[in-house]
Amino acid sequence: MPLPDRYNINRPIRREILDAHPAWLFAYDEEGLPGQSEATIKPNDLEDPALPGFVVADVRFADGTDALALIGGSFGVASSDDLDEMRLYLGDAVWEFSLSFGSLEQQFPQEPFIDTHPHLLPMRITGRLRAAFGMAASELSFTVDESGNRTPGGAA
Repeated sequence: MPLPDRYNINRPIRREILDAHPAWLFAYDEEGLPGQSEATIKPNDLEDPALPGFVVADVRFADGTDALALIGGSFGVASSDDLDEMRLYLGDAVWEFSLSFGSLEQQFPQEPFIDTHPHLLPMRITGRLRAAFGMAASELSFTVDESGNRTPGGAA
């Protein structure tokens, strides 16, 4: 059984859990414990945006609906340039994207998000940096258009 507040990043995570913990780290130091793997994440209570990890992001779709995501990666979440991955939690599905060089490249599932959800694009993603790391943190947001291009800021 996993330790408390440990979740698999590739499985749906309830909104109230993501709302309660705005920053997350991979629990690599706990890999091998029962119920945990290399995909296990835990809350980041260290309040350091430069640590490899994720911050909760609000996603606003073109049709006015919303969802939550985790954005971040190997270089932390200190700036837009640091981001290298995103998990979008939409209903019972988890969409993994690579964020590189101004684009959004889907890793899984197999059906392309851009093709199966065109009515949701463009979408605006806004990281909860201030909630995670205090008022000193800068705003972090980007927009993904219908072609999968990622641009800083913007409105969906």
